[in-house]
Amino acid sequence: KIGYKRSLKHNDIDISSDELKVNRLPFGTKFQQRIHRFIVAKGFYWNGLVMLLADITSYATPLLLAKLLKLIEANSNGESSVKDDWWYGVVLCFGIFLLQCANTVFINLYYQRSMTLGMELRAAIQAELFEKALRLSHLSGKHYSSGSIINLVVGDVMRLDIA
Repeated sequence: KIGYKRSLKHNDIDISSDELKVNRLPFGTKFQQRIHRFIVAKGFYWNGLVMLLADITSYATPLLLAKLLKLIEANSNGESSVKDDWWYGVVLCFGIFLLQCANTVFINLYYQRSMTLGMELRAAIQAELFEKALRLSHLSGKHYSSGSIINLVVGDVMRLDIA
């Protein structure tokens, strides 16, 4: 009802939870540098490190599996004694299990953090564009209604989220 009487302002809508608050992006002449700082501050490089660890654990598993197969082949040919090498096989099997567990944790952590980062970035850009749409002058609002402007903003920001 306030929007009918006067233009909405920042204090009109109360968001009490800090989790639901949108981190504001500062628009200005150095917009790309500020976006870069926002992404870095939210953990873009941390996500890269987590994905690197996931890739390392993913590539290390076949190496351990190859060693395990060589051990089994050597035991079947009689080239090594079973008494000495069975602990080595158990250690290799346990290592493969741990690498797969670590790989699952790292991949899920990466996806969770990257989706959260994407949603926060999308919400921040959307909030800034909504605010800019609300500040349009009355004369520029004659050509386009506020609903059509908001529809365009939501569509464009959704494309950003998909990319």
